[in-house]
Amino acid sequence: MKSLESSSHATRARTRFAPARDTKVPFVTNQDVRISYDVTGRGPPLVLHHGFAQCSNDWHRVGYLEQLVANHMVILVDARGHGNSDKPHEKAAYRWPVQVFDVIAVLDELELSKAAYWGYSMGGDFGFGVAVYAPDRLSALLCGGASAQGSDMGTAFRDIDGTDPDAFVERLAARTAASPPEGDARKRLLENDLQALAAAAQDRPSLEHMMCTLNMPCFIYAGGADKDLAQARSSAARIPQASFTVFPDMDHGETFDRSDIVLPKALDFLQHAS
Repeated sequence: MKSLESSSHATRARTRFAPARDTKVPFVTNQDVRISYDVTGRGPPLVLHHGFAQCSNDWHRVGYLEQLVANHMVILVDARGHGNSDKPHEKAAYRWPVQVFDVIAVLDELELSKAAYWGYSMGGDFGFGVAVYAPDRLSALLCGGASAQGSDMGTAFRDIDGTDPDAFVERLAARTAASPPEGDARKRLLENDLQALAAAAQDRPSLEHMMCTLNMPCFIYAGGADKDLAQARSSAARIPQASFTVFPDMDHGETFDRSDIVLPKALDFLQHAS
């Protein structure tokens, strides 16, 4: 696949889009959108990228960071439209593969030639993108609840613009084959800029045919009750240096939340991949 050139600019200029919630956090600008990131811990660099409608803080909330920072320099990234990053409402701001180069812009800002990358769900989709478009920047790839088969999010959200919270929540639940979130989970979801999320929900092309070209060690996993389990397994089977793990009886959300089950496998992979 022909390489695409990043148009990232590692600056701190303000943008014409909705501002980030907390302007004190570090950010890098790519195509006029500020991407928020944070760095903690010491050791080999490891990028963590969250899923759709989440933010980088979710890795801390469910218990991943404490063990990871003991042996890694952890780089937490907020996707455009999420967390402390800028939140454009225009679909053009999320046109694939700009999210790949948001990650590269963060690595460039930190002057890191390579890093391991761990993404969940949407973050895993972006990880497959980084592995294809910028393979020399990854030392290892971990993807959970994701596949390289592309995304139909834009089709699923084609009549949702984020102005009706209930409609957005129902559509997201239908897309993930899960019950609508309740309690704290619903509150966290509604704290997002739903118009930005609706704009970010776009179809992405399949990269499945490129999986055979990946030369970094890969750890691919999914819950046994994840509706995308078969797609994740298929992507892993095409990668020369991939291992695939199924966490039985866990759905898409539970597989992320159960850091106590997932972390030991991931840490073992990272130890042997470095």
